Amino acid sequence: MKQLAIASVIAVSLIGASVASAQEGTGTYYPGVFWTSNGTVSPVEKGNIVSMSHAEQGIAKRGAELFVQSTAQYDSKGYDWNRRVIGGIGARFTQSIGTGMVRVGVSYLSERRFVVPKTTSGFSVTAEAWFGWKQHAPLNVPRR
Repeated sequence: MKQLAIASVIAVSLIGASVASAQEGTGTYYPGVFWTSNGTVSPVEKGNIVSMSHAEQGIAKRGAELFVQSTAQYDSKGYDWNRRVIGGIGARFTQSIGTGMVRVGVSYLSERRFVVPKTTSGFSVTAEAWFGWKQHAPLNVPRR
């Protein structure tokens, strides 16, 4: 599972970087993100080391974006809720406001758990806001 997560991250990063550089100046942009969190994340699960990685890659124009996402999670104590993979596809709209941005979207997700084998799918609706100090969203995102 770790090898699959690492290979996916490398592939998404390379594809996103090469496509973005090839399409510079077209008004189309390729937002993506990768993050990972590792450690003892909760005092309730003392001594349990949790590793979670998330990758997203999208294609966007004028703030409208189609994207794919994947999240992999693993832990050292083998809890069902910490051993899972979530994948999905979705659409969202991002609007810059001042020094930040607001984003709304919908995605279809599938979660597979491994300790007690189970797969569940369904829709997710999200709303996000981010505001920073003298920061801005990507230049191609519409501004208000």
